[in-house]
Amino acid sequence: MCENGEITKIAKINRVKNLYTYCVQRNLLYLCFVGLRLIKWKNVIDHCQSNRHMLKAFKRFYSVVSQSNWTRPQELIELFSNSDLVTCKKQSTSRFVFNIGSNKYRLITGYYFAPNQTILYIKFVGTHKEYDAIDVCTIDMFKT
Repeated sequence: MCENGEITKIAKINRVKNLYTYCVQRNLLYLCFVGLRLIKWKNVIDHCQSNRHMLKAFKRFYSVVSQSNWTRPQELIELFSNSDLVTCKKQSTSRFVFNIGSNKYRLITGYYFAPNQTILYIKFVGTHKEYDAIDVCTIDMFKT
């Protein structure tokens, strides 16, 4: 069992990366490491290579999300207030729609909030105009 002072020391070391959260189980306080996984992120980078403004905007987005430790969808909406959570009734799922680069680009992701990590599954990346032509709930741009 960790003493309270030991946990404080560990928390200070890891606070820089913001990859932890405090957890309580059976009246014991301990640290849980929380991370973010972006599935298909390499495809986003490859897709943006021909447009340097788009690439820069998505890299800026990545720098913010890679340091985040969400545990529920509401926390993500709080950080990205211009994002939307779309409920897809036919599929019984929801997707996040992120406005990237001052609303010029869109990123659509599926998601899963696990106890120690958040997983975002990238479904679409494109311009605002391209986004207007697709169905948020069925698009899976990088499906193999």
